[in-house]
Amino acid sequence: MFAQQRIRLLREEKWTPDELAREIYAMMGPDVPLEHHGQITLHAPANGAPLVIKGLAVGDVIIQLPNREGAVEDDDAPVLDVVAAETDSTTENQRTGIAGEILSGTHPDYSVRIYPEGLSADTETVTVKQLSGVSGVALQAGTWVIVYVDVNGDYFMNVPVW
Repeated sequence: MFAQQRIRLLREEKWTPDELAREIYAMMGPDVPLEHHGQITLHAPANGAPLVIKGLAVGDVIIQLPNREGAVEDDDAPVLDVVAAETDSTTENQRTGIAGEILSGTHPDYSVRIYPEGLSADTETVTVKQLSGVSGVALQAGTWVIVYVDVNGDYFMNVPVW
């Protein structure tokens, strides 16, 4: 990706570690254009998008596909299909947490009413494992908690107990 920039490393025959680090850092700056002439393959991570583009405003050009002569012509441009992935509340809630209310239970397992789509949406009741606490000491019913989902789909919370 740094094909246009790597020539910068040949300017000096001897680099100190600090000089080399500064030059590599400058090569990776936001104002340095990156070009890549080979195929790029993105593998989706377990919990997120394989490509995230931030800082765009409405109307910004995201991808420009010029023809072989370099011109961008709407009629001749390749078609780019953008397909929104179906969202799964479990995957999303692995990162954000779910509001919940303890219904019953004792350490470490509690029955909790969760609101996976927000407080005004449907609820479900699940078993949630409290990560810390004192055996035999129960959290009170009616206590509001933040519940998370691990990669196996199991629910957990960590309400401070002292």
